[in-house]
Amino acid sequence: MEDDEGTIKINAQSLEKMKKYFLKNNFVLMFSLLAFFSLFFGIFNILGISLKVGFLVQITNLFTPFLWIFLTISLVISGILAYFEKYKLMFLPIIIWLLFTTAVIRTSNISGLKNEATGDWVLGPDLDPFLYLRNAFEISEGKNLGKIDMMRYAPLGAASYIHSNLMPWAIFYIYKFISMFSNDISLTSAAVIAPVIFFVISTIGLFFFLYTLFSFKFSKEKSLIIATIASFFYVFIPSMLQRTIAGVPELESLGMMWFWFAFLFFALAWKQDSKRRMIIYGLLAGFFAGAMSWVWGGYRYIYMTLALAVFLCFIFNIEKRKNLIVFGSFLFSGVIIELAKTKSIIPILTGFSDVGFALSILFIMLINFILFEIFF
Repeated sequence: MEDDEGTIKINAQSLEKMKKYFLKNNFVLMFSLLAFFSLFFGIFNILGISLKVGFLVQITNLFTPFLWIFLTISLVISGILAYFEKYKLMFLPIIIWLLFTTAVIRTSNISGLKNEATGDWVLGPDLDPFLYLRNAFEISEGKNLGKIDMMRYAPLGAASYIHSNLMPWAIFYIYKFISMFSNDISLTSAAVIAPVIFFVISTIGLFFFLYTLFSFKFSKEKSLIIATIASFFYVFIPSMLQRTIAGVPELESLGMMWFWFAFLFFALAWKQDSKRRMIIYGLLAGFFAGAMSWVWGGYRYIYMTLALAVFLCFIFNIEKRKNLIVFGSFLFSGVIIELAKTKSIIPILTGFSDVGFALSILFIMLINFILFEIFF
């Protein structure tokens, strides 16, 4: 009887300790529940057991057993960090898992990207990447570097992408960087892996942009939750997957990398109180927006979105001086990079769907500042 009573006491103490752990705070409970469900689906995936319910079967087969177990371990570590109130670090294991998983999924087709006859790497079934790869080879060999590409629209030729787009150069420098660590890398294999690298970097940019953006309104913990959930959807959305998979070095993969960092540094500029830091972050935002204009036409969304947001802040008298400093420094670097591409100010001023629209907003703000802040 005494042994039974001792066992009961030990079990009660163990239950009390478990209760104390899981109920330490909401984050510990959340991560623990997610870890349980992740382990549950992972075990069913390993054993090949069907749950007989359509959406549960889809969830079970969403990841490989390794990724399910890796996710479980990441969630457990996040729960431990939350228990010790390391709130700034508690989402780090999940973000690492997310970045690793997106790389695994986007390289799952890589075994099919080899020529069975020669053993050489080949690109996926998309036309444009072959042009970018050819340009990368020309950069590497120092051939056909003129402004006219005679292999396009023969016999007249067309403007060379070497002088108007960063993608061939990005593929070339990815090759040069990886070749410092491996002699087995070729220019074609660098082009195969390049979109995956660009997308992983763009995911980091998106995560920090959303964290910074939502931290204006919410606590750091809630901002981290929102940024993590949004990054999860971004990584697995099908429309992004097909344009950023291995073997398809399309413009979107590189363009979205510049896209999110432009928004990130613009948001960071707004969080600063120091005029010097506002200008630095604003210039960096403009640099990334300008870099995107050298890659993909989607850069227009940066200028249209930010110009509209800035104009609304101007209309409603929100931080007028900061608004002008940040937006002015953003456009300063952005316009310089755009000017290096167009070689003329006229296309920039008349681009009412991108830089020209943003410049017209800045012009209105400057007139207002001169009239009402300086003279009156």
